[in-house]
Amino acid sequence: MEEIYLTQYNESQKLSVIIEGDQYSVWAYIVDNENEEMNILFHGFVCSKGLIVNTNEAVKLHLNQGAAPPLMREYANEYSIQNDISNDRLFIVWNHSIVKVFIDKIEFLILHIGKRKSYARGVSKTGPYGATLEEFYG
Repeated sequence: MEEIYLTQYNESQKLSVIIEGDQYSVWAYIVDNENEEMNILFHGFVCSKGLIVNTNEAVKLHLNQGAAPPLMREYANEYSIQNDISNDRLFIVWNHSIVKVFIDKIEFLILHIGKRKSYARGVSKTGPYGATLEEFYG
């Protein structure tokens, strides 16, 4: 499975969005680049690469192994799993305090910088993976 890594820098805000994926899931991060250190301000779930787990303990196990958190079944929906995700299917649109992540021209994630909150197509309910897109659009 292809590793995912895509980044875009916003000069006026001195922030970057980094999309990163391992063998289990893909996440996006808003990063403060003002100093030489990279400080993650907040993050959002883009998609699972196929692994769905049933318990918090399973999530902790993956985190302890250095992996990104896999999606828990109770938050999954029909958009959650994107088995064949690759860098060339992803793109970023940055508009002031809103960063949108698309897969194949479909909006999958909104990162609201002002609220430091994420809204994801691939989650069924608001929780540790962010809020739903429906919550953003009301």
